[in-house]
Amino acid sequence: MGEQAILAIIVVSCLLQLGIFIAFSIVEKTAVNVLVYSFLVGLPINFILPFFRIQLLGPSGSTFGYLVAFFTLNLMTACLIAGYWMSRKVEVRLFPAYAKRCPPIIVACFFVVSILLYLPILRESSISLANPADWLLQARETYKSTRQGYGLFVFGSELLLLSGVVLALFSTSLRRQIVVCAFACCLCLLFGSKRNVVVILCLLLLHSVYISGHRISFSRFLPIATVAVTLLLAFFYFASFGQAARSRDGRSQARALFERVVNYSDLTDNVVMVIDHCNSVPIAGGRIAWEQWFWGRIPRKLYPAKPEVFGVRRIASEFFPEEVSEEYFSPNFGIGIEFRDWGMLAVPLLAMFSFAKGAFLRVVVTSCSSHSDIGSFVVLAFLCGVPVLGIGGVNGLLLENYLIGLSLGLGALACTRLRYGKTKGRESRD
Repeated sequence: MGEQAILAIIVVSCLLQLGIFIAFSIVEKTAVNVLVYSFLVGLPINFILPFFRIQLLGPSGSTFGYLVAFFTLNLMTACLIAGYWMSRKVEVRLFPAYAKRCPPIIVACFFVVSILLYLPILRESSISLANPADWLLQARETYKSTRQGYGLFVFGSELLLLSGVVLALFSTSLRRQIVVCAFACCLCLLFGSKRNVVVILCLLLLHSVYISGHRISFSRFLPIATVAVTLLLAFFYFASFGQAARSRDGRSQARALFERVVNYSDLTDNVVMVIDHCNSVPIAGGRIAWEQWFWGRIPRKLYPAKPEVFGVRRIASEFFPEEVSEEYFSPNFGIGIEFRDWGMLAVPLLAMFSFAKGAFLRVVVTSCSSHSDIGSFVVLAFLCGVPVLGIGGVNGLLLENYLIGLSLGLGALACTRLRYGKTKGRESRD
C-alpha cells in the first residue's frame, strides 16, 4: 500500500509540473521560456525517473518523506512563477555598458584555449590521444582518474568553452550559431560532460527567444527535445559501458541502460532520506549550506588543507559512511541541504526564495528584451539553471556569473571597437 501511495504522489506531482510548464508556455506564447531547463532535465530526474526507480528498487523512505519532498518541489515551481508574474516589468541598469556583438576571432580563441586547458587531463588519463573514439568510450574512467586535483583545468576549460558559446551567439547568424553549438557539444561529449550538452542547447534556445525575439511553438520544440534526449541516451550508453557494450545482447543492453539511467534519480531518494532523518538529529542551522558555499569554491590545488568532508559530503557521511571516503563519490542531495540545515522550516524558506528568484528573473528578462546584451543573457542563463560557471554541488554562484557576464560584455565591447571602429562600439553600448 505504501509503495502504491508513493507512486500516486509522484504521478500527481509530475502532472502538476507538466501543467505548470504548459500553462506558463501558453501565457508566455512560447514553449521555450525560463522553465526550459526544468522541463528538459528537472522533470525527468525529479519526477519521471523516480517513478521507475521505485518500481525497480522499491522506496527508500516513508510515504510522508516522499509527500513532503514532492510537495516542496511543486511549491517552489509555483512560487517561482508567482514571483515572475506578480512583479512589474521594471527596467534596472544591470551593467555599466551593454555589448551586443563580438568578433568571431575572439570566439575561436576561447575554443582553442579551452581545448589546450583540457589536454593535461587527457594526458593524465589512460586514453590514447591518437584515438578520439577512446575519449567517448572511456569518458567515465577519465572522470574517475582526475576526480581530485584537476578542478582548475576542468572548470577552467568548461568556463572558456561555455563563454565561447555565449559570445558565438552574439557574433554570427543563426545557422552559424547552430554549427558552433554542435561543435561545442562534440567537445563536451569528448570531454565526458553530458550536462554541458544540455546547457549549450538551452543557451541556444534561450538566446533565440529572449535576445533574438523568436517564439518557439510546441510543434517545433518537442522534436528538438526528442532528438537531444536520444543523442544523450546514446552517448550515456557508450560512455557508461564502453567496449563492454559490444559483448551484450540487445535485451541485456537495453536493461543495463535503463538501470543506469534510473540510478541518476537517486537525488529524490537522498532528499527523502534527509527528511525522514530530520526528527532524529538536531538541525545544522545553516552549517551545511555555508560549508558547501565556502569550501566548494576553493580549489584543492590552491589550498591543500581543504577538508575532505564538508557540506554535502558531511550529509553523505551520515547515510553512506563507506562510500564517502572514495575519491570519485559525488553525492547530490538537492534541497536536502535545506532540510538538513533547517528541518521542516525549509519548506517556507524555499518557497520564499523561489518567489524572490522569480521576481528578479522578471527584471533580468526585461533587461534582455530592452538591451539584448551579453551580460544580461549570462545572468538570465544562470537563473534558468544553465550557468556559464557551474561548480558541482555549489549553489549561490550568482555573483560569479554576474562578474563573468560583466567581463565578457566589457571585453566584447572593447574588441568590437578595435575590430569595427567606434561606430559599432557605440551601437553595442546603447
